[in-house]
Amino acid sequence: MNEVARVEQAKIGNKLAIMICILLTPLGIYLCLGWADNSTELTPSHDNVLNACFAVGGVCGLIAGGFAVYLSKGLAVWRRIPITLCFCFEGFLSCFMLSSRVVDIVEMRMDFPPSKTRSFDSAVWIWRAYQTHGKGGNWNIQTTPLWSNLDITESDYKFMVTHRPPEDNLGNPDEISSKGYFCARVQLQQAGNAIRIMHAGSQTLPEGTVEVCPTSGAIFNPQ
Repeated sequence: MNEVARVEQAKIGNKLAIMICILLTPLGIYLCLGWADNSTELTPSHDNVLNACFAVGGVCGLIAGGFAVYLSKGLAVWRRIPITLCFCFEGFLSCFMLSSRVVDIVEMRMDFPPSKTRSFDSAVWIWRAYQTHGKGGNWNIQTTPLWSNLDITESDYKFMVTHRPPEDNLGNPDEISSKGYFCARVQLQQAGNAIRIMHAGSQTLPEGTVEVCPTSGAIFNPQ
């Protein structure tokens, strides 16, 4: 490779690096907005808004891929293809995650005006729990009858493992079948038909949230 070709490829590499930094910026904003995403809405679902965010992510991915094709001119085809795919994925992920978090925050402000919102503590039924491994490993519960996926602490998950319901005899440490045997003691807020769990969202529920469901007492059971 002659000197001119090396200089040209270095310029292409610099342009691609700048583009990557631009694509990573929305992810940085997404992480910064995590402090404001402190609840999980059980109802209404807003699935149409989530689908719109998915579409926005797809458009961003295509635009990012187009930039990659343009900026990588001069590189060999075998190098341009993976670069383009990487840019497409990064563009989609950045836009989807940022837009979904922003709309979550906006929806919470709209669905739960302070003057019409009441707060109360109650238990919600847990349908199942599971853990994931690796660098991003965590511990999760899923609620019923209104579905949500919430993060819990490792100690709460270990409590569920050691207090499995009698019918859960599979013994799988990565999966716990609760079906209402365990409950999560949480703070709920309600405004009309809108219901949310506080101290959730991008946050982990406080330690000690999980318990064996009481035989009597308040258990939130929306009709």
